[in-house]
Amino acid sequence: MKKIFYALFLMLISNAPVYGKNTSFTTASAINARNTTHQFLLSAKNAYEIYNLEKLENALSSAHQSAPQRLDVLFSLGNTYILQGDIHKALDVYARINTQTGGDIDALTYLVMYKHYLGQPFTNEMSALKKISEQRAKDVATIIGNINEQLAMPIAEKLPAGYNKNNPALIITLGYALKEDGTMDSILIDRLEKTLAMAKMLPEAKIVVTGGVPKHDKSEGIEMKQWLIHQGIDENRIIAENYATDTVENFIYSRYIIKQEKRNNIVIVSSATHVRRCHVILQSLALAKGEHYDITTVAAPDASEEEMKFEGKRKLGIYRDALRAYGLYMISAAPEFSLN
Repeated sequence: MKKIFYALFLMLISNAPVYGKNTSFTTASAINARNTTHQFLLSAKNAYEIYNLEKLENALSSAHQSAPQRLDVLFSLGNTYILQGDIHKALDVYARINTQTGGDIDALTYLVMYKHYLGQPFTNEMSALKKISEQRAKDVATIIGNINEQLAMPIAEKLPAGYNKNNPALIITLGYALKEDGTMDSILIDRLEKTLAMAKMLPEAKIVVTGGVPKHDKSEGIEMKQWLIHQGIDENRIIAENYATDTVENFIYSRYIIKQEKRNNIVIVSSATHVRRCHVILQSLALAKGEHYDITTVAAPDASEEEMKFEGKRKLGIYRDALRAYGLYMISAAPEFSLN
């Protein structure tokens, strides 16, 4: 059924009307189309918030049919396919945008990144991107290089030999969803145990505990800070970031603290299945802001060494969140909503 719907959708957008040739224009029809699009986008916002991807896809498809000139809606639809793991559909949408516009910087960025993910050649897309913006092409190449480096990097459960402990560090520990009763999951406790070890090894380090999804009137950041205090860590060393709702937001909000603390020596603590993505996200965020951080990751083990040789299904999330951190939001359709 989805394949049929998608085929009809492609046929509809390929036969979209040419503006300026529509002789049936009326004020009433224009207002109706605008209101209809608005309602579809409100429905899409609701679907995104509850993470109903099928509903999100249908709402965005309908919104695009109502307002084919809204490329922000079409980008959002392509990115919804990424969230669903259907990369080929997403590439079709990005390619269509690029063709319709005669070359679009964001469409080309997505095409290069996800073709690289699939192991497909992307020389033509990169060349076209360079013609539009040499800086964007350089940044995309940097992100790809960072991803390649992290995918090849063994997971470390301790600081590397020769780590300079005299350079004041900022330890950033990633939260993990609390249980329904507000207590911490064992995965989060493992991350905190590793953080405690790092805090003792780096007594001059400040600690950021980040996570803001509430459960049972409790929040990750606050619970994490209290746990560390109970383990004897001075509360003045700990900064609770209590607003982030996902990993990209963890670093968006933690970056504000990095800037205020004026510490570029960053130690990221998270689970082994999470640290590569964390590293790339912070690198992409720094790249977008014209900044540089010396990043070290320390993992709390949650998978065997053999399992961690390859990211598997997690790999797509690294590409996706690298682009989000760089500033290319997954879902963006103003004024109804703009979500990353």
